[in-house]
Amino acid sequence: MTTARPTVVIATDDEATTARAMRRDAIALADLPAEPFALAPSAILAYASVRSAADCEAALVALARGVELVLTVDIAEPHASAFVDDLARVATAVTRDAGPLAGLSADQIALLDGLAAGRTLTDVARTLGLSRRTATRRLSEARAILGAATTIEAIRTFEQRSGP
Repeated sequence: MTTARPTVVIATDDEATTARAMRRDAIALADLPAEPFALAPSAILAYASVRSAADCEAALVALARGVELVLTVDIAEPHASAFVDDLARVATAVTRDAGPLAGLSADQIALLDGLAAGRTLTDVARTLGLSRRTATRRLSEARAILGAATTIEAIRTFEQRSGP
């Protein structure tokens, strides 16, 4: 029997505040007990602003213990990109971003970014720990999200939306 993956919502500050208000049992990630615990899925909702490598580690430990998370992540921070990639590997990540890259997963963004930088799909896939087949599928999904008919068109759209 497979265990359901915990859910992580990467939210804006306002959405995180609303989520906390809707669940009376929501607690700050920092207030979770340090000793090992196991929970049924959705037993606890924790929230946090992830601003440091220690916050990233605490969030990943909480996910491993079955805690549902609502997080705000400053993607400009040096640790944020790797953290979002880690989240995608261990949880069902839901991004509530209305930004120009809304709907794209961390892997899709990394693939497009690598291709835009002139790297091959095989090279980018290897860096992300993906098979070429998985990378091709995620790139196809990214093209659909961006409304692009070709990979070149998807890269151009990605570059326009992501800015300089």
